[in-house]
Amino acid sequence: MDKKIETLRKELKNGKLEPFITNITFPHFKNFQERTSIDFTFPITAIVGENGSSKSSILHALYGAPENKNISDFWFSTAIDPIVESEKRNCYFYRYYNQDAQKQVEILLQRSPYRKGGGDPDYWESSRPVKEYGMSPFPKKKKGESNVPGGSATRWNMLKKNVEHIDFRSSLPAFDKFFYHYTYSTKDIKTKKKVIRRRSKHLKNAIQNNLTHDTYYSNKNRIKDCNEELDSHTVSLISSILGKEYSNIHLIRHSYYGPDAYTAQLQTDHLNYTEAFAGSGEFSIVNLVYTINKSPKNSLILLDEPEVSLHPGAQEKLVKYLYNIALANKHQIIIATHSPAFIRYLPDDAIKVLATNKLTNKTILKSQRSMPEEAFFQLGEFSKQCLTIVVEDQLAEEFVKNSLKRYSEAIRNIVETKYYPGGVATLWSYYIPVCASDSRNDIVFILDGDMRPKSKIPSSDQIPIADETKIEDYIKILANNNAAKIPIDGGNTDQKKEAMIKNGKKLIDWSKNNVFYLPGSSCPEGLLWHLYDPQTCPENVNTDNAKKHFECYTRRKLKVLPEDHLSSDDIFADQKRLIAEIELDNDYIQEIDNIIDSIIARLSSNGSVTK
Repeated sequence: MDKKIETLRKELKNGKLEPFITNITFPHFKNFQERTSIDFTFPITAIVGENGSSKSSILHALYGAPENKNISDFWFSTAIDPIVESEKRNCYFYRYYNQDAQKQVEILLQRSPYRKGGGDPDYWESSRPVKEYGMSPFPKKKKGESNVPGGSATRWNMLKKNVEHIDFRSSLPAFDKFFYHYTYSTKDIKTKKKVIRRRSKHLKNAIQNNLTHDTYYSNKNRIKDCNEELDSHTVSLISSILGKEYSNIHLIRHSYYGPDAYTAQLQTDHLNYTEAFAGSGEFSIVNLVYTINKSPKNSLILLDEPEVSLHPGAQEKLVKYLYNIALANKHQIIIATHSPAFIRYLPDDAIKVLATNKLTNKTILKSQRSMPEEAFFQLGEFSKQCLTIVVEDQLAEEFVKNSLKRYSEAIRNIVETKYYPGGVATLWSYYIPVCASDSRNDIVFILDGDMRPKSKIPSSDQIPIADETKIEDYIKILANNNAAKIPIDGGNTDQKKEAMIKNGKKLIDWSKNNVFYLPGSSCPEGLLWHLYDPQTCPENVNTDNAKKHFECYTRRKLKVLPEDHLSSDDIFADQKRLIAEIELDNDYIQEIDNIIDSIIARLSSNGSVTK
């Protein structure tokens, strides 16, 4: 995937994806914190957040960005859900490269007030730039010009780009729309079954004869803009994503059952069926691939929760399809998702994590770039149904797993170990502070021995009031000089200072109970080398020396020449074997066991699980 990422970046840099939306900013919009701004620096972007974090609202705003599109298709005022305007109207602006102006320009869209004498109460229109929102001023016309190149006399021209919005929660096939969601003359199921039996004959005739017109039981054409057999390439893509071999797929948009919707007829070597008997994931993928494949090049593709009804394997294959289609057709693709599968293969700057400001209850963007692991945490990848032990790397995880072998299957089934790329710097900069802030006592960290604080840290109630302003210094010692970010929401200077002290104390106390260290004073490689050969390896061996030692050791064992490649998997296989051979009564192993014992005690304190 790295090669595709690099190629997509080059295509974007070389202007192949233009016109491309590079930013969207919300000065006053729904429940977003004022001036929330999202940059788009990669052709595929994932917007991540818990339910109610306004992911769909961002897609709706992007849908309304191009010329002849309007956000009011999704967001409009009703009696029960009125859009209440304050002194400042709901608005947002976006940036794109304007070819005529030869530069990035900003387009402001805002909800217009009710017009005198009536009019559309949900009308949105482009407006001249507003300096208060942080927008650049519009240039003055040159003498003799009627308009500024790329704009009018007062504002820039809107983006001209095809947009496709697919909401997988509401993209229902014709059968489901009628049978489960449509009020016919009666809600009686028997009556609906009779209607489907009667009208499906005409639907079958339309499919078999590729009809473009049929006014059965209506004075309007029942067949809409699609009645076609999908080409072999499209069928192959759908088969690959779903892991099922289709020989033929026919798609028709119609209103035979009443609602305007699609029917997909799917054929394998053994079966021929429509969405009435297909899984919802099958129909959603047929709809997605068909829609994207027929979209003009350089389209804006908006996908709202495409993981719905798809198993993880299909989700991963769908991501690969999106990479390929973005490369082939130069699309800009933006996904609102809860699925780790869509995040795992994206670069950091393509992952946008939304959260709620606890002081204002407003939606904020945590950062313009987030590692996949940060998004995993936001999505609840740390399971609350078990105890999670987080370590720095693969070898540290093996030490913990080796100790867990002493426990019963009941214990092992509710304890999981994890490590994430980025090591201790990532853990202290994000995971540990967030876990402390959320009081997550179902998560503990076992860090390497060389990360143990150099001096003792007092508990929060032992910190003198006069030293509370030095709370960041205490945290720095606690994190062994790694950058630990104390979670602080917005507010004035005094509020931030108060939050720094309060959250810093909470981090100190939580860490005392939830952060442990492997024995010794070196990395896991150093610890293992010392256990394997204590005569030649000191306890605090240098990390690079320890890793080099095991590389040489494995080369000797496997007789790999110095000029030949040696994989990390080969080295790790040797290290695993050595860990398994260590005597159980070894002092260091006993120390690891004691750490695990104290952690497991959280689960076994009520006597429900035993070793």
